[in-house]
Parts: sequence; C-alpha cells; structure tokens
Amino acid sequence: MPFADILPQQILLQHNPSAGTEVLDIGSGTGMLAEFLKQKGFSLLCIDPSEEMVKRTSAKGLNTVQTNLQDFAKMPTELERIHKWINPNGIFVLAMIEGRGEGVQEGDSKYPRYFSFYTKEEILGLMEKKFECVFESRRQGPTTYLIFIFRKK
Repeated sequence: MPFADILPQQILLQHNPSAGTEVLDIGSGTGMLAEFLKQKGFSLLCIDPSEEMVKRTSAKGLNTVQTNLQDFAKMPTELERIHKWINPNGIFVLAMIEGRGEGVQEGDSKYPRYFSFYTKEEILGLMEKKFECVFESRRQGPTTYLIFIFRKK
C-alpha cells in the first residue's frame, strides 16, 4: 500500500471511530487497510472484483463481497451513489494512480484489472459539490499515486 505510513493515521484523525462505525472498502485488495480499521473498531464491508483478493480478505475474518467494479468507471454517477451510502459527516477515502484514460490492464498482477485514471484537478472538480477535501497526498515514483480523504458535505 503506497500510503501505509500515513493513511491509517489520517483516517483516524479525520474520523474518530466509535464501535461499529461502518466502512465500505471499495477495491479492498488484500485487506491491509480494512484489517487495520477493523482493529480500531470499525465495522467493514470489503468489495473487490478478484476472487483471490476476496479469499485473502475473507481469511482475515473480513466481511467481503466479490463484484465487478467496472461500473465504477462512470465516476460522477458512482459518486452520487457513494454520497448516499455515507452517513452525514462521514469520510470517503480515494487512493488511485494519477493519469488519463481507462481500460483493462494486466500489469504485474496475474489478474486483469480495470483502471480509470484521473488527474488531481479532475478528482477535486468531480468531488467539490458533494465532498470537502480534508487531506491529500501524492507519492511519485515510477507510478504517481494520489490519496484523498473527503468528508461528506
């Protein structure tokens, strides 16, 4: 996880969990972040398209559903849906690779993955009506990763 050194702490700073606070982890992968949040008292539902990732998160005792996330490529429509799912004053964490375009890529994974790439400016523009950005960070290397924490308006 490119932001393992700061993401969990930033989530706790932005949203002090009470026992049972619900988290929807879209694209949960191995469940590293979900596992941390569960230990801090959050109640989680992990969603991932990969059968292997679902097996890994389930083995950690996390409630996990396998579903195809290609529908999430229609970002504005899906942001409306996410906005409805989040409780008032709730937070939404978005971690992504910065870029332009979309499509299925094999990469270094043996599983094809669907990516939609956006620039920082595009993301902030899409979010501004429904969410307030309370944290952002960028990690540059061979791939540029962006992470945002948004609070529901």
